[in-house]
Amino acid sequence: TRLISGTPLDCYSCLIRRGTIAALSGNHTAAEKWFQTASDLAPSLPHASQAWGRARLNRGDPKGALAQFRIAASRAPNWADPIAWQGQALARQGKHAAAIQQYRRACLTAPKWGRLHLLWSHSLSSMGRVAEAHEHADLARRYGLSNLDRVGR
Repeated sequence: TRLISGTPLDCYSCLIRRGTIAALSGNHTAAEKWFQTASDLAPSLPHASQAWGRARLNRGDPKGALAQFRIAASRAPNWADPIAWQGQALARQGKHAAAIQQYRRACLTAPKWGRLHLLWSHSLSSMGRVAEAHEHADLARRYGLSNLDRVGR
């Protein structure tokens, strides 16, 4: 926290980092302030909304997260990440069919993203579509997963 406090207040990525650090520290009021400040500084860029959505999702606010992921996706419509994160926010609300629609959309620009197929597999499994879930889990393994993805984080 002390190191980031010395960064400029007109630095977009610095403001996002301030928000992320505040969120990880449990200071949600400060996190909201820093993410809003970053969004105001560069209203056409998606990264602040993306990070803001992740912070909200991590604190158990999938509806608030979904709103931020939608903003990020509108600012970068060909970037698969905020679309996939919309799916995760929907899945956290138990809306697996809607989540799958988002994973399908994200797959248009990132068809070989292992984590995306893993998330898709989880939603399919939650809906009882076991054979399809196995297909996407196999794709996830084929395309590659990070160590965190392998342990379920």
